[in-house]
Amino acid sequence: MTLVLIVDDVPAMAEQYGYDLKRLRGYETLVAKSGRTALESLTRDSVDCVILDLEMPGMDGFEVLRSVERLGLRVPIIVYTGTGDYDRCAQAIRLGAYSFIDKAEPMERVAQEVENAIERRRLTAEVTLLRHGFGLESPLVGTSPALAKLKEAIVRVAPVPSPVLVVGESGTGKELVARELHRLGASPKGPFVALNSAALPHELVESELFGHERGAFTGANATRKGAFEAASGGTLFLDEIGDLPPAAQAKLLRVLEERKVTRLGGNSTAISRRKSPRGASAKICSIGSTCMCCECHRCEIGSPTFPRWWSTWSPRPVLASASRRKLSHRTRSRH
Repeated sequence: MTLVLIVDDVPAMAEQYGYDLKRLRGYETLVAKSGRTALESLTRDSVDCVILDLEMPGMDGFEVLRSVERLGLRVPIIVYTGTGDYDRCAQAIRLGAYSFIDKAEPMERVAQEVENAIERRRLTAEVTLLRHGFGLESPLVGTSPALAKLKEAIVRVAPVPSPVLVVGESGTGKELVARELHRLGASPKGPFVALNSAALPHELVESELFGHERGAFTGANATRKGAFEAASGGTLFLDEIGDLPPAAQAKLLRVLEERKVTRLGGNSTAISRRKSPRGASAKICSIGSTCMCCECHRCEIGSPTFPRWWSTWSPRPVLASASRRKLSHRTRSRH
């Protein structure tokens, strides 16, 4: 049985909608005359869809939407209005409503909207169940011993607010490892910013990484945030750092060592440990230098290795090498 809750402070309107939905689709309906009554019904009854009037005295439709979000209720809500103010409807969509209709709409369209909302809810629940059953929340799919070791290493490292180095040939999944570290880290809802260092023009590398102030160089007509600031509160993946110009690599290492970022042409610190709570942001990179790597844990997937963290700075770099060959060559050169 499909149960639709109709929320309207005008009982006659709500009852007419209930009658027509029963006639056209066979839906069972409940009527709530106020926002508070609607919330009580949602927490008590197994409601499949809600038709919600935006203009109600006391708790209006917007407050109902906010309350539904706060309570974590996963029910599709279709809002309707008789004012023709579609800006308010758009605002309701931003607050989590599935769609909106006008009270003057034909009931056939209303019934179709309800059917679409219920079908989407069903499909979403089914996909979530399948993902959970097959372990597809993770981007790393597989059951080989090597992959199992890699997943174990990621689970150990992810909660630690520190830089991580990921090593592997192109195409072996370094970014997937980075995304998994982000998903299991302290701020999975924060931004995930991926940047291919090898594709950056050499003259713009530092601006892209650290940002710049207005007038820092010719063409800098406005202040611009770099990748570090864009990823603040989340994760920054810098791929192929081994291909950065040596000067940029040196500055990157200094930024990681001093734990602060200063824009080009600026004197004040844009990001520092003092401004970021422990674990508030992370950084995932791709690098060919081993001077930052110590106490490596090797978890093989073909050629990649997954080293352990090497710092305790709250913005955690996860450094991924372009190739083991580069890494080995630079390691020999240091010894």
